[in-house]
Formats: sequence, structure tokens, C-alpha cells
Amino acid sequence: MTNYIRGEVIRLEATFKDFDGTLIDADSIQLKIYDAKGTLKATVTPTKSATGKYYYDYSIPSDGETGVWKGEWKATKGSVDSIERVYWEVVA
Repeated sequence: MTNYIRGEVIRLEATFKDFDGTLIDADSIQLKIYDAKGTLKATVTPTKSATGKYYYDYSIPSDGETGVWKGEWKATKGSVDSIERVYWEVVA
């Protein structure tokens, strides 16, 4: 797990594939960011960088909670939802 300091910008990335391992573009995609207390801090639409690859640059608030934060990606393709979670720690 990577450590960050309040005020830093973190790049959150996700890759989505079908069951055969082929990169796919989602019909819709959303990223929710939760702080170390589990409080929802942001709901955003990420940027597509390539087929099946998305990112979002998030600025950790200067008064952000220390501890383990979570990003929860939700991609929908047709009627199938895919969830991917990423974690990082804010140490100071």
C-alpha cells in the first residue's frame, strides 16, 4: 500500500476487462472516494486514457483523515457491473 501526505495529489487508476481478458470500455463508469473513517468524500467520473483504462487525479484534502482510504470504481457494460477497489494510506 502506498503512503501519501495530506495535500498531495494521487492518481487513481483502473483497468476493466471482459471474462476473456480483453480490455473493454464501460457504458458508464464512476469512482467513489472514501476517507479513513468511511465517509464518502467524492463521487466523480474518471477520464478514459485508453480502451478499458481509466484514471482520476484526486487531491487529498489538507485536513484529510489519516489512515487507510478507499477508491471504489464501478463500471457497467450492458447489464453487467464490475467493481474494483483500491486502497492507500494517508500518514500525515
